[in-house]
Amino acid sequence: MILSVVIPAHNGQDFLKKCIHSLLSQDLDSTQYEIIVVNDGSTDQTVATVESISKEFSNVRLFTQENRGEGGARNTGLKIAQGEYILFVDHDDYVIPGSLHQLLSIAKNKNLDILMADFYNQNKDEKPVKNHKYIHNSSEIMSGREFMEKNSISWNPWVYLFRKDFLKENSILFKENMGFVDTEFCLKNLFFAKKVSYTPIFFYTWVWHSNSMSHGRWSEKKIADAMNGLIGISSFAQYIKEDGDSSHSIFQKHINAKCYGLIKNSTAVSYIATKEVCRFIRSDFIEANKLNATNVHFKVMINLIRLNISVGALVIFITGNVLRILK
Repeated sequence: MILSVVIPAHNGQDFLKKCIHSLLSQDLDSTQYEIIVVNDGSTDQTVATVESISKEFSNVRLFTQENRGEGGARNTGLKIAQGEYILFVDHDDYVIPGSLHQLLSIAKNKNLDILMADFYNQNKDEKPVKNHKYIHNSSEIMSGREFMEKNSISWNPWVYLFRKDFLKENSILFKENMGFVDTEFCLKNLFFAKKVSYTPIFFYTWVWHSNSMSHGRWSEKKIADAMNGLIGISSFAQYIKEDGDSSHSIFQKHINAKCYGLIKNSTAVSYIATKEVCRFIRSDFIEANKLNATNVHFKVMINLIRLNISVGALVIFITGNVLRILK
């Protein structure tokens, strides 16, 4: 079997039919690939939806577990996957018909550990729009570290096609029972990959809606998960720095971006949340001299936090909400 598609599904009844049928509309024989849906403690009609499809299509497999988060569901799918390559797909997104055969051909012909492809953004019921962030990436075969230095990379695991044996050899799994686990998983796997390439094939559609993890309303739980995710990336960056690897600077750029986004998003929750984030950023990153901001707005934030956490958080909170209202 050449491919295993892993779909973590938590209360996905409204999206799963479109997602699964997009995967069934591929230029692949059904014996060549499997679609693994991991029901992660759903309380809606997710199970019934998948079971009705699996009765008709034998390569659609359903597994049910107690809720362990998106990362836990992906880990389960990876553990039982039989394919040579792994593709992660979110239950509220969909894949372009006939596109997977192209990606698999490239990955096999180049003997890649990881192939990065491209995607569309779709806001609710609007027409999908091509993402233009990665179109200048090189399609040369590189080591993962060189790829991260020369190309723009994504924090979303579904933009990559992974060789299963590579994932198992490095034993890098998603963290479970928390959100914001994608960045650490992607960065670590790219770091260890020996052969990585990019192709400008737009094969995936990322659907934006109000309940999604990345675009949904922020909460104290999401803030806590994002902080834990930052700690994981930072710890690994420090590990490779102490080991004398210059790639830690690549991780630092992503840490900067994550810190900036975390501070901005905390203003949508409460002043208390913003203050807690500012305290976290100062104690774990600013005082440890890990932040090197280039964004002017971010520099102002850092200086405010450095001077006084309470006052800085208040200014950031008020400014963030004023800008949100003006938009």
